[in-house]
Parts: sequence; structure tokens; C-alpha cells
Amino acid sequence: MRRVGYGPESDGRGTADSRTSADNVEFFAFHYKALLSDIWIGSVYEIARLQIERGFVPNNGPLASIAHTLHLLRIPIEKHEIALDRKLKKPLLMQRMPENGDAGDLYIYDKTDPKRGHIMPMGMSERGSIMWHALDGATIQGNWVERRTISDPLLDAWAGPAVDNAPCYALRRDVPVIFCSTWGRAF
Repeated sequence: MRRVGYGPESDGRGTADSRTSADNVEFFAFHYKALLSDIWIGSVYEIARLQIERGFVPNNGPLASIAHTLHLLRIPIEKHEIALDRKLKKPLLMQRMPENGDAGDLYIYDKTDPKRGHIMPMGMSERGSIMWHALDGATIQGNWVERRTISDPLLDAWAGPAVDNAPCYALRRDVPVIFCSTWGRAF
């Protein structure tokens, strides 16, 4: 079994690994950041969905548009399907990313196929934030969504003044207070 390489001398058998030590650090840093961002999307989606569903916040406020974006990301991340695919009128011709340059690059996504699957393309922005290419099954529109374009407005939406002297907890130093134990917030 070959070890994860840290240069040509990594496995002791004279075969060179294709990654240098710096490449390995960058590779693992990206994947850990992607893993944590994927988990964050699912968790924050549920918080936003429940707040809207239970009437803690208005369903037409700033949290509603953030919740929709979170939904477009959560479905492919956690279920490997296109969000809102039930609204697709016909199967979609899709292209795998990254491309291999062969016939396997193109495939059909059909909402009625029990073996359907969609692995959402992802990357890292110039700011170092994870990005996903979200596809909306209702409009068949796709766009790149950066995690920070979700988290910053989300923190702003939750950063209202506390009520009822509830114990509150700050998540960022530059935003006064984010979460209160009673969720009694002014939005």
C-alpha cells in the first residue's frame, strides 16, 4: 500500500509521488474546508427553515432569500440530486466536472430515474472561500455561490438587538450579538 506522499522519498521504494509537501497541505486544507462548509450548509439550512416555518421570522424577509440559496446547495450536497428537480419538465443533458475528454463526460439527469445522481461542482474563490455551482431545477438556472456571500448576510440578518435580557452569544467580533437562547430577536 502506498503512503500519502511528501516528495520523491516518501515511500522508500524509489517511486516518486506526484505531490510535494506543499501540494499535500493545500490539497488537504481545501478538502477539510470543503467538508466543514458542506456540514455548515446543511446545519444552517435547517436553522433558517425552522425559523421561517415556525414563524420566528417573516417568510418574505432577508432570511427567506438566504434559505432558498441554502436549499439549492443542501439538496445536491446531502442528497446528490438537483434541488427542485420535481419541477423539471424533461431530462437534462449534463456534463461532468472536471472533464475527462471522453464520451463519459456527458450524461442524462432524469428526475424519474431511481439511479439519478448529481455531484455539484465546487471550488475555491479568490478570497479563499468554498464555492458551489448551484442549479435550480425550477428555472434551470445555475450560478456559482460563495459560502461567504451566504454567511455575511446571514450574520447581518441575525444581528438584531436582544430582547427580554436573554443570554446571547457572539459568533464574530465585528458583529455585536448573533444568537440568543430564546431566539427572541428583532429583525
